Amino acid sequence: MGGEDLKTGQTDDAEARYVKLEEWARIRFPMMTDIVFRWSGQVMQPVDGLAFIGRNPMDEANVYIATWDSGNGMTHGTIADILLTDLIQGRDNAWSTLYDPSRKTIGALNTFAKETLNMAAQYVDWLTRGDVRKMY
Repeated sequence: MGGEDLKTGQTDDAEARYVKLEEWARIRFPMMTDIVFRWSGQVMQPVDGLAFIGRNPMDEANVYIATWDSGNGMTHGTIADILLTDLIQGRDNAWSTLYDPSRKTIGALNTFAKETLNMAAQYVDWLTRGDVRKMY
């Protein structure tokens, strides 16, 4: 199962999220037995929601990447296999512009600004006085 995504460092309710996932799963898969493993990871979410697949910007011409797949690794992995093979072979691919790692997405400018401000807000406490008083 996957889900219950969160912004890294902005919540402290992992256990509650695991419980919600388990409840969801047990309704849909009543034959489930014990949960043996569980984990959490960071989901990298580009502002336009699409992975970066193609030539690595500002790198050698033969360096390719497939990253920031927003938790859609199975889908983007398949797309990356097809797209990167075509790029390496010098063939045209209709997806190359869509997933280009150096793309500029003007339509996502508002989202970019909002998320940048949200990220900066997480560091406000670094600019305020600490909790420890002088000891001398």
